[in-house]
Amino acid sequence: MLESVEFQSGDVRASIRALRERLANPAPVLRELARKVTADVRANIKAGGTGWPPYAESTRKRLEATGTSQVSAKGTIRADRIKRTLKQLGRVEKQAKKTGWTPDLSTKIDKLRKRLGSYRKAEAVAARRGERAAKAEHTIDSLRSGPLTAKDSRRADRARATLADAQKDRLGKRQAENHPLLNRIPGTIRSKLIDDGRTLYVYSRAGIVGAIHNVGVGKTPKRQFLPPPNMPEVMAYFKELMESDLGQAWDSPRGRR
Repeated sequence: MLESVEFQSGDVRASIRALRERLANPAPVLRELARKVTADVRANIKAGGTGWPPYAESTRKRLEATGTSQVSAKGTIRADRIKRTLKQLGRVEKQAKKTGWTPDLSTKIDKLRKRLGSYRKAEAVAARRGERAAKAEHTIDSLRSGPLTAKDSRRADRARATLADAQKDRLGKRQAENHPLLNRIPGTIRSKLIDDGRTLYVYSRAGIVGAIHNVGVGKTPKRQFLPPPNMPEVMAYFKELMESDLGQAWDSPRGRR
């Protein structure tokens, strides 16, 4: 006697509907992919890029000769520090005039004004050190001819000590140590979904500046960071995400977990 087999197609149809819905709405998968792509792009830049040309010799020498301290070798505050702080202060003061003073804005303004004050103090200290060094050099020159008395010898020793202290390297770490290629670009990397959530768009908020570095224009060499060099790995990861998502849709067509 033949046994009958009953085929229920309801579950299959539900799974097929779930597959169609997942394929029509890949946004959750793309958002997961976006986290990996943006992290990989930023990591590649921070690591110095893949196959990027190094700094030009002139740029490398400038970075190795320039320190990171507030005061330059000339004894003056670095212009970019003052300019940046004044710009920040002006922006906060403008906001306060527009929206009214708040404790938070007052705190920010006080902090920026104190920073400007610390710049002036640091510059004054460097100026006094320069004056002492000039006096010490004059003393050493005046006693160079000799013969020296015991008092003159002590004066010469103090002058040499003062001059040695003034000539100490107070420039801090060299900028070459913490100034990797495109060091500000990682913070500009963003991603978003476009085309109603069906397309992942990864980009740099640096705009034209980032584009110039990415493709190379004029004297600026090409240092490509988009698309990332590990695209085969990215696409393999995307395949894994899609297979997992569609497999879940087939097995549990009620919705994404």
